[in-house]
This record gives sequence, C-alpha cells and structure tokens, in this order.
Amino acid sequence: MRQLLIIFFAALIFDAAMAQRVMSDRNRNGVRVVEMSGKTFDINMRSHKVSLIGIVEDGEKRYEIDVMTYVDIPDNSKMQLKLFDGDTITLESTKTKEGYTMVVSPGGMTPVMPFANITAAYPVTPEQLAKISAAGIRRMEIEASYNSRGRSWKKDKLGVFLGKSLDKLEERLKK
Repeated sequence: MRQLLIIFFAALIFDAAMAQRVMSDRNRNGVRVVEMSGKTFDINMRSHKVSLIGIVEDGEKRYEIDVMTYVDIPDNSKMQLKLFDGDTITLESTKTKEGYTMVVSPGGMTPVMPFANITAAYPVTPEQLAKISAAGIRRMEIEASYNSRGRSWKKDKLGVFLGKSLDKLEERLKK
C-alpha cells in the first residue's frame, strides 16, 4: 500500500512538473516562434487543446493563444474568457490553419488514420495574460457563427495553466 502511495504522489509531481514545457522553439527568416505544451479538455464532447505561443520578430514580442480542435473554427471567430472577478476578455482570431493528426496502432494491424484538425490563433497582450493569470478563467466560449461552444469551470485551471506557461515561455525567450 505504501509503495502505491509513493508511486501515486511521484506521478502527481511528475505531471505537475511536465504541465508546462516547450514543445517547439524554431527560428525561420528572423522570426522566432516558441510553442508551449497545451492543456486539453472537452467542450460538447469534442477535444480542445489550448496552448500559449510566443513570437519574436524584429526584437518585438507578441503572444497568441492557440486552440486546436477537430471542430471547424472560422477565421473571424471570437473567444470570450469570462474571469472569476467578473471581467470578460474578448480575443479575435487572426488566422486558422488546418492540419492532420496521425493515429497509429501499436500492434501494426490497424492502418494509419488521419484526423483533420483546426488551429485558431487568438492574439493576446501581456496585460491580458497577467489579468487571466491573476483572476482565473471561469468560462471560455468560442463564438464561431453557427458553431459556438463553451465550457465553465468551478475552479480555475486554464488561467493558472496559461500563467505558468507564460513564466516558462519568458524564461525560454531569454535564452
């Protein structure tokens, strides 16, 4: 029993330590893009992964929150973040991009199955990120004309995650 508790707590510590990590750090044509790992949750039984991206171009930093899902998100969508302090932050997507996720069976008998995914980029200011981190996100809504959807939390999870991601991202950008 004691060994199980030790393994359980070690797994929790490992999961907390790995919660925010750099997924990619690339530099192309003088533009550096650092992508942090994301937090995945369901909205209306559809997976959504939210991650923070840092972009440095001509010495200027900017940030965006990327939302990857398998449900269509148009270019002109809006994301509303309702905070626990009652404020609302509205972000407008600047672009969406389509990609594919490949699922391969470990047994080798199942063929490779591609799943289309959509990633929407929502620019966010450092001030907005600080407010999100301090107040916490109570509800996130993606307004996409006919296909709007949202999710509420009783306890802040996403705001804390984005705040810690920002800290790790800033650390990485100093290198």
